[in-house]
Amino acid sequence: MTSERVIGRLRAVAERASAVPLMAAQDVRAMGDRRRRRRLWGSAGLAFAIVAAAAVGIVATISPIAEVKVSSSGPPPKTAARGAKPSGPPVTSGASDIRSGVAPRATTSPGNLSRLPLGVTSRLLPSHYSFDQIAVSPSGSLLLSGTSSTAGGLRSHHCVFTTVNPRTLKLSAPSTIACGAPEMSGESVGIITHYHSGGRSGTLATMSTVRQESQPGGESNSIVDPTVMTYDVCSTCRPVTAYGGGKLWIYDNNTSHGAEVVEVSTVTGAVVATVPMPYLVGPLLAANDSGLYLGNSLEGVQGPVLYFIASGSKVVDPLVPNPLLTACWLTASQTSAWIGMGTAKGCLQQRVWRLNGGSGKPVYDTPITGYDITTVIGNEESGLWAIEWAANTTTSRAVPLLLRIDPATGTETINGRLPPIEVNNGSAGMLAGEGVILNGNLYLLEPPVDRSGYARLARIGL
Repeated sequence: MTSERVIGRLRAVAERASAVPLMAAQDVRAMGDRRRRRRLWGSAGLAFAIVAAAAVGIVATISPIAEVKVSSSGPPPKTAARGAKPSGPPVTSGASDIRSGVAPRATTSPGNLSRLPLGVTSRLLPSHYSFDQIAVSPSGSLLLSGTSSTAGGLRSHHCVFTTVNPRTLKLSAPSTIACGAPEMSGESVGIITHYHSGGRSGTLATMSTVRQESQPGGESNSIVDPTVMTYDVCSTCRPVTAYGGGKLWIYDNNTSHGAEVVEVSTVTGAVVATVPMPYLVGPLLAANDSGLYLGNSLEGVQGPVLYFIASGSKVVDPLVPNPLLTACWLTASQTSAWIGMGTAKGCLQQRVWRLNGGSGKPVYDTPITGYDITTVIGNEESGLWAIEWAANTTTSRAVPLLLRIDPATGTETINGRLPPIEVNNGSAGMLAGEGVILNGNLYLLEPPVDRSGYARLARIGL
């Protein structure tokens, strides 16, 4: 992933705050370098800004909305897309690696197409808005959010969101909204962050929940609740969040009380529990009806690869204590969670586990190889899905492959080759916030080429 794209994403998020302290240029570059080496920190739900780059906008050419339909065809390559990362030693099975108590399945690797996608429909996004997140609301609406642009094409500090017709991909008229409002993520509770002078780093951030309260006549008001977390701003202590099971979960490693998780009700906005936590850097979070799962990612520190907090509990459980593995991706729904685990050297070879509730014993243990998967979306009903580049990807042109991981077995198959897209040099596959599944379709924000927001929205039949 290029530093330009990373910094562009940081700007897009940072500019959603009304008052953000400036960060030294060398710190911004260092953050970009870390993420280029080890991929973007994954998180479910709302992303937070901890710093701002200088208020430099990116010139965009205004484009009319246009629709293009294409079909995918042809067999995918059988080799991995990115040989630049060292794969490390093979991930082996057995008690010497993880004492799972479950016999490992045979290693699977991407092979021939199981079937082609039903087709791909895409629509250009208007360049005078910088849409950078896609979400599905609890009511099933498809949402895009981002920022608007000024007359000169530069990013403004105004956040916008719009609904999308899932069938035609047409956008409704975008609405200006308070950055951090629940509508931005399609949830009933959001987060507003304010920055102040103070703390060890010189800048403190306070986070408050904001929720919509219905009023007579069908209108609603935004209610800002008291502060739920205060943290010291730094380059390695960005809050990470996840929604699930009627809760909003927030982790930060540098709060006024040390590392902690705050559990917030998405109905009332009130804090349900605060849990002291181990120090983690850029953990992966996923939540469901059972509670919160925290994966120790490639950005992390030595320690257990997966933690679990039951909903309403004030105790954290090191669910998978093996310190030799790292969490590559993590997702959860209902009472199950799925995790792909690699080694400290990367994620080209992974172990896929399915866990039920707070049990640390996997339902299965399936090794997979061939693609450096770091973002997976989906659930039991729709399947687990990822997008990765094919082997013939160049520095500016990618051939995306649609990968499916069977939630029942953990096995991986290639479901189809998607139409080629233009990408920035070194960019990766699908990242957090770029894709959602709705009614049997994958909706995907395609990477930008020369603009800060995404260039196109695609619908892929699953």
